[in-house]
Amino acid sequence: MSFAQKSFLAVLERVTSLALNLEAGLFIVVMLITARALVNAPIPFKLPGWMYAFRWAVMGYFAFAILYDFFGFVLSWITPSVDFL
Repeated sequence: MSFAQKSFLAVLERVTSLALNLEAGLFIVVMLITARALVNAPIPFKLPGWMYAFRWAVMGYFAFAILYDFFGFVLSWITPSVDFL
């Protein structure tokens, strides 16, 4: 594989990881927050109260994943000879 192909695959992997973490983290937390606000909507299965406290752990997990992707991308851009991810 040539250098251009390896670089393309590395950027594609990192950008895809960052995009999926942003999307999943954002939408899961938004769904948990808005589900609590829709108290009058006919929902067949309501989540128990402890599940809403779990949203902070989910948000923390995805925030860490996003920061890891971002700093890994920046560090690999600063020092291209070292693979951080």
